[in-house]
Amino acid sequence: MAEPARVTDAASEKQARIAEVHAFKRRAILSAAREVIARQGAAALTIRNVAKAAGYTPGAVYSYYANKDDLALELLSSDLHDLTRYLKGRDDKRAGENDDVRLAALLSDLVTKLQDGNVLAQTAPLFDTAANPADSEMGRALTGRIIQMLTLMAGPLAVQGHDADDTNRLAVTFAALALGTAALEKSGRLSVPASCW
Repeated sequence: MAEPARVTDAASEKQARIAEVHAFKRRAILSAAREVIARQGAAALTIRNVAKAAGYTPGAVYSYYANKDDLALELLSSDLHDLTRYLKGRDDKRAGENDDVRLAALLSDLVTKLQDGNVLAQTAPLFDTAANPADSEMGRALTGRIIQMLTLMAGPLAVQGHDADDTNRLAVTFAALALGTAALEKSGRLSVPASCW
């Protein structure tokens, strides 16, 4: 008869392997979704196209994501997390600089990063405006990521003497401006020289 500790260890190892496979498949699906968007545009992001690109059946993809909006939310959340970490790292290096310089550099870094193939500007049209993504766990995570990025951008503004409401409005305005500029440039409707940023 097996000892209770060994049975528990074997069960824990099995759960860890299952979690590892689950995480691997989610990453593969997200990678395939990015590939679909990069090759065919955001309008081509369907569960069927992502499944084909990942080498899975649509049913397998549905076992990880309820629909393409859930998949797009996770892409956005992941990108916002990476973007915020990138901007925070860049801003930390400028901690002793003038706040105007820090803010200008943050905006420049934001636009540059958005132009580097980040899907943020490409996936926005996918969402049904009638749906409320905040009702899902992933939607709440996305909202949290947006707040983290805006909080980072609001830092230099708050130091400049703006009250909290003005700081928040300016941070949202700057982020929207950067995202909109990147989306327009990606679409070919606007050409922004690098020297502007």
